[in-house]
Amino acid sequence: MFDEVDALGKKRGNPLDVGELDRIVIAFMQELEHSFPRGFVIATSSLPGELDQALWRRFDLVLEFRSPTKAELVSFISSTAKNTKFA
Repeated sequence: MFDEVDALGKKRGNPLDVGELDRIVIAFMQELEHSFPRGFVIATSSLPGELDQALWRRFDLVLEFRSPTKAELVSFISSTAKNTKFA
């Protein structure tokens, strides 16, 4: 499980970077390619637009969990309060 994978997999080619970040991204992708895990490799990010496109290709499945709307939050809080007898 890689939580906040954008810390390891930012887009390469930033002119303000000294190149170290590019090497980290490349090394991380190589590890993903050459490892043979018995299970799943899961990565999370709240900044999917900041991830390197080549990193996206290392994953077979991408699931997006969007933020709930205000109406969904109100509905959830209301039903939770009702089920717990919270006024």
